[in-house]
Amino acid sequence: MIAQIQALDGVRTPGPATSQKSFSLGFIAESFGRTLTPTEITFYDTLAGHYTKPVPDDQAPPLVGVGWPR
Repeated sequence: MIAQIQALDGVRTPGPATSQKSFSLGFIAESFGRTLTPTEITFYDTLAGHYTKPVPDDQAPPLVGVGWPR
């Protein structure tokens, strides 16, 4: 399968050894015709804090499925 993809599209550039490994993350919340309430802002701040919290090396990454992480 990989050989077929490479035959059609070429070898990946940059390769795995030199590709970007660090990415930034942004959160966007939209409301129509109003500003977010303090409760909504707190919710998104808390969500961003949990989402970007490092996972300790001795723990498995969280399970993510349809909907919320478990």
